[in-house]
Amino acid sequence: MYKINILIFCLLTNSLSGFSQHMVKGKLFDKEDKPLVSGTVVLMNPADSTMKYFGISNKEGEFKVSGIRKGNYIMQFSYVGTRTQYKNVSFPRADGDDLGKTIMEPNNLGEVKVIGEYIPIRFKNDTTEFNAKAFSTRPGAVVEELLKKIPGIEVDLTGNIKAMGEDVAKVLVDGKEFFGKDTKIASKNLPADAVAKIQVFDKNSDQSEFSGIDDGVRDRTINLDLDEKVKIGAFGNVLVGGGHDLLIKEDGDEEQHYQMSGKVYRFTNQVQQALMLMSNNTNEFGFSTGESTKFGDGIAGLNTNHAGALNLSLFTSKFNFYNLYYVGSIRNKILEEVDISKNYINDAVYDAEGFYSSETNSNPHKLNFKVRHRFKNNPNHYLVLSGGGSLSNGTSNSQDMVSNMIAFQNVSNLEAVQNAENSNLSGNFNGSYQAKFFEGKTQFSIPFDANVSDGFNGINFENKLTFFNPESLNVTSQFQDNQNDNMGASIHPRVMQQIGKGWHLSAVLNLGTKRASLDRELGYLLSESKDPVESLSPEFDHLENNMTPELSLQWKNPKHRLNFQIKGAWMQIDKTLWTSSLGKSTFFNPLGSVSWAFEPRDNRRIKLNYMSYNTLPSLTQLMPVSNTLNPLSVYIGNPDLKPSLTHRLSSELSIFDEYSFTALFLKLNGMYTQNAMSTSRIISETLEQTLTPINVSEASSFNGNLDFSTPIKRFGLKIQLMAGPNWSKSSNIINGQVNDVNSLSNTFRFNIENRFKERIDARLGATLTLTNTTYSIQEEYDNKYSTLSYYGDLRYHLNDHWHLWFRTSVNTYNSESFDETFTFPLMHASVSYNFLEGGKASILLEGIDLLDKNNGFAQVSDINYMAKITSNTIGRLVMLTFRYRFNQLGAGRR
Repeated sequence: MYKINILIFCLLTNSLSGFSQHMVKGKLFDKEDKPLVSGTVVLMNPADSTMKYFGISNKEGEFKVSGIRKGNYIMQFSYVGTRTQYKNVSFPRADGDDLGKTIMEPNNLGEVKVIGEYIPIRFKNDTTEFNAKAFSTRPGAVVEELLKKIPGIEVDLTGNIKAMGEDVAKVLVDGKEFFGKDTKIASKNLPADAVAKIQVFDKNSDQSEFSGIDDGVRDRTINLDLDEKVKIGAFGNVLVGGGHDLLIKEDGDEEQHYQMSGKVYRFTNQVQQALMLMSNNTNEFGFSTGESTKFGDGIAGLNTNHAGALNLSLFTSKFNFYNLYYVGSIRNKILEEVDISKNYINDAVYDAEGFYSSETNSNPHKLNFKVRHRFKNNPNHYLVLSGGGSLSNGTSNSQDMVSNMIAFQNVSNLEAVQNAENSNLSGNFNGSYQAKFFEGKTQFSIPFDANVSDGFNGINFENKLTFFNPESLNVTSQFQDNQNDNMGASIHPRVMQQIGKGWHLSAVLNLGTKRASLDRELGYLLSESKDPVESLSPEFDHLENNMTPELSLQWKNPKHRLNFQIKGAWMQIDKTLWTSSLGKSTFFNPLGSVSWAFEPRDNRRIKLNYMSYNTLPSLTQLMPVSNTLNPLSVYIGNPDLKPSLTHRLSSELSIFDEYSFTALFLKLNGMYTQNAMSTSRIISETLEQTLTPINVSEASSFNGNLDFSTPIKRFGLKIQLMAGPNWSKSSNIINGQVNDVNSLSNTFRFNIENRFKERIDARLGATLTLTNTTYSIQEEYDNKYSTLSYYGDLRYHLNDHWHLWFRTSVNTYNSESFDETFTFPLMHASVSYNFLEGGKASILLEGIDLLDKNNGFAQVSDINYMAKITSNTIGRLVMLTFRYRFNQLGAGRR
C-alpha cells in the first residue's frame, strides 16, 4: 500500500515537473497608458485552443506565467471591453522572458466576433467567470470532473465543493435552482460537455434581491451556464451493469450485483426538465446529498435501491419562475453490526458487547414546489411561495443481543426481537409577500409558514433479560403503538424604512404556535384481551406559543455592513398528560445580535457576529412516562425541563488572491449555553439504566477551522492544508454525582494534486484527528484516541478511448480504551473504453475493495462511553458496466 501511494506521488510530480520549466512576464495597459487590473494572459494549445497556462495582471498591470513546458503555443491577451489579441510563442524564447508592455485596444462597434475563441477567465464586478470549453474533460464526464479542473475550485472525495476558499451553498443551472438546494445533484449528474460557462459569485437572498436592502445573507454560488446547443433538444444517457463480489457463501453461491440508470434532460431559456431513474444493489442511494457515496465506501449494510427524480421549471421572466420537483425511492437494507463499548459509572467501568441484525424496507417520497412572482402591472409587489409534502412507510425486523460485564464477569444479558412498521405523512407551506412604497424607501413584508405531520410507529417486541449473581430470567412480550401528530404556524410581519444614506430601520413581530401530541398504547401480546397498560400508555399533548418583537438597525456602504438587532422572546409551554394539565410554563429572555462585515476589495472579507437564541425541549424530553422498549435503558421525560439560552460568537476571515489563486479561510466559533439540556443516568448494580433529561447550569464549546490552498507553479502542483480544534465542556449526572466531561480534538488535513489535468489527474492526502476526553468522576478512565486516514487517487487518460482510475486508502484507529490499533486498507481500480462517434458509448470494468478489507468500522464516543462498531457491507466487488450517451455535443473537451 505504501509503495502504491509512492508511485502515485511520483506520477503526480513527474506529470508536470519532470520537464524543463520556462516563464514569461509582461504588462497590460490601455490606450491612455493606464495599467489594466485582472486582465488574463493565456497560453493555449495550437491544436484545439484549450488552456495550458495562464496569468492575471495585478493592479500595476503586471503578469507572470511560470512552469511552462517546452513547446509552441498561442498566447492570448484579453480584458473586458477590449479587443482580444493573439501571439504565437515558442519556449524556450530566444529573445528573453520579458514581453514588455502590451497595449489593449478598445472594441470597435462593428467588430466581428471570433467563433471558437476561448477566453478562459473573466472578472465581471463580483463574478468570476470561466469558459468551460477551455478545460479538457474525457468523453462522458460529469460536471464534477470539470469543476476539479477550474482554478480556485476544489471538490473533495465525497463531492463537497469549495470555490475561492469557501463552501458552495448553491449550484444553479442557467441562473435557476435545480432540484432545490441540493448542490450535488447537478454536479454529479449533468454532463460536463453541456456547460459553456461556470460563474462563481456570492448570491444575496431572494428578499434582499427584491428589496435592494442588504440583509447580510451571502451564499457562495456556482452557476452552470449551459451551451446553447444543448437547448435544441433532449440529451442524457443510459447505463446498465452487473457483477459479483467474489465471495463464496456457505451454500456455494456468489453474491450477484447490478446497476441500471437513465437520465434525460431538456433545457431552454424558459423551461427546465429533468428525469432521472436508477435501480441497483450496490449501495448507491438515490440523488440526495446525504446519500451519494460510491459503492459502499462508508455505508453500512447491504442496500438495494430503486429511485426516481423529476424536475420541472418554468421561467417567464428574470424574477418569475415556477418549479416542481419529486424525489422518491424504494429501499431494502440488510444490516449486521457488532458493538463493543466501555461505559463509565461512578466507581467502575463496565464493558458491553452487542450483536445487532436487521432487515428494513422503506419507501420515502418527497414532492416540493416553489413560485417566485413579481406582478407585471405593479413590479413593486413580489410574492414567493414554496412548500411540499412527503410520504414514507416501511417495515423492519431486527434481533439484538447485548452482554454487560464488569471485570470480565457477566452481569446481565439481553436478547431482543422486534417487528415494526411505520408511516408518516407531512406537508409544509411557506412564503413571503413583499411590497415597496415611496420609491422603495419604505417596504413591507409578511413571511409566513405552516406545517403538519401525521406519523405512526408500531412495534411488537420480545425481550429476554437474564441477570447473574443471583441468576434470574425476565421475559416480556409486548406491543407498542405510537401515533404522533404535529402542526404549527408562524407569521413575521416586517416594516423596513430607509432613514438615511445606507441606513435602514426595521421592525418585526414574530408570532408562532406549535402543537405536538403522542398517543401511545403499550400492552402484552400474550394476554387474552391485549388491552394497553394504562400507566405505560400516555396521551401527551405539548403546546408551544411564542411572541418575539424585534428591532433592527442596518448600515451599509461599499465596504462595510453593520447590523444591530434586539429581541424580546416570550414563550409559553402547556403540557397535558391524559386529561390532566401539568401546568403552563412561561419564559422570557432578552435576545440580541450584532454583526459586522468588512470587504476592503473583491475576494477579501472579515466577518464578526454575536447572537443569542433559545432552544426549547421536545415532546419526548417533556413526557413523564417510562418508555420500556429497551429494558436495559429506560427513558423518562422531565416536564420541568426548561429552555436553554445560548450565546454564540463567531468570526471569519476570507482571502482569495485571484492573481496567484491562493486562498486562506479562517473561521472561529465559541458558544456558551445557560440551562443546558443534559441527561441524568441512574445505573443499577445489574447495569440497568434509567435516563432522564435535566438542566445543568452551563455548557461551553469552541471550534475553529483554518483552510489554506495555493498552487506551486514551478512544479505544476496545488496543495491544501487544513487544521481545526474542537473543544467542548459539558456535564451529566451519573447516580446523583456530577460528571464534568472535557473533550478536545484536533484535526489536520493535507492534500496535494497536479494543477493541469490534461492526461493525469493525481492527488495524495492525509487526515489526522487526535482526541482527548477527560471525566471528573473517574480520571483513571480518561481516554485518548486517534484516527489517521491517507489516500492516493490517480486518473490517467491515455487518449479519447482509454481511461484508467486507481485509488488506495488506509484508515487507522487507535484508542487507549481498547488498547489496540485497527487498520483497514482499501483499494479500487477501473478501466474504461469509449467508442462510437464522439465517444457515445463506453464500457467500464471496475473493481471495488480489491483487498476485501472494508468492514464498515466506526469509532464513536459520548459523555460516558467509548465504542467501536463494525458492520457488514459490500466486500470485494467487480462490475462490468455499459453506458450510452445520446445527443451529446462531442467527444468531451479536448
